[in-house]
Amino acid sequence: MKKIVFAVLALYFAAAGVLLLLDEPAAETVRILSIESESSFLITDAADRLSFTLCLDDPDAFVADLGAIASAALDDGETILALTPAEIAATGHSFVRDGVTYDEYRYSFTTDGISSDGVRLAFRDASLVLRFADGSTGAYAVGDADIVFGAPGEPRHLDFTRLYAVFNVEAGREAIAGIVIGLEAKTGTGVTVTDIDVGCPGIAASVGEVVVLADAPPADQPIGSFYGGTTRSLLAAAEPGEIVLLDGGLYFIPVVHDGRIRSATRFMILISYEYEGGRATFAIDDFSFRTPFPFSEEYGGEIHGYEHRR
Repeated sequence: MKKIVFAVLALYFAAAGVLLLLDEPAAETVRILSIESESSFLITDAADRLSFTLCLDDPDAFVADLGAIASAALDDGETILALTPAEIAATGHSFVRDGVTYDEYRYSFTTDGISSDGVRLAFRDASLVLRFADGSTGAYAVGDADIVFGAPGEPRHLDFTRLYAVFNVEAGREAIAGIVIGLEAKTGTGVTVTDIDVGCPGIAASVGEVVVLADAPPADQPIGSFYGGTTRSLLAAAEPGEIVLLDGGLYFIPVVHDGRIRSATRFMILISYEYEGGRATFAIDDFSFRTPFPFSEEYGGEIHGYEHRR
């Protein structure tokens, strides 16, 4: 009889424990992480988007609800750019930090109403400022961002025939090491490329070390093979130089990183050139050369933590 009583009591306490767990109130705050990184955007029309990522410990939090955002802006203390929320989408990446699981979300915005052709905005240590419908505000550090306004336009003197990225591993980190680009003069009289700007903070194209290629090697070819087996550091200094196009050619242009290896996976390319005494720029919009690295904090981006009351 005692065994039966003890069994009944054990079941009672087990059931009570489950109910207590089920009735446990939700956390009073939602935790958010932002990871500083480098961003590059070429805005050619009102539909083009700027995207930043935030990591949340609760996918049902109001912070992940597009309708909860009343207004948004990018602000670095000197320049403020008003943004229009367009989409919030889960990237499918998640990670654990200090015992808490965070899911990554991509916040996308447009710059409706902005039409300043040729304007370049350089944000340093910027924050994504979100004002919510309930009156609360969040300012999340997202790092550096270069934004250029202006349509690429139709090729007049110059065009590209192919384009892909080459990667290398340094200090255990995979990063872009250079770009293979086919350039073609459209003039018949020659074009001189004086600079290639990848438009991404902390990353530069080293035109002075350009390698002329006979044909297109595979994208996964080690960077050393472009220099006869000599390994080049991704942190080497960029050198000035130029490319003279009489007709067309295929080139490997090294990409160097300033101070630390960066996890950039997309940027615009602005090609400055001279033709018959004049100067012009040819823009390649949004060169996306791979899917984003899932854990960009491993590349030295500072991590910031925030909490919001629900």
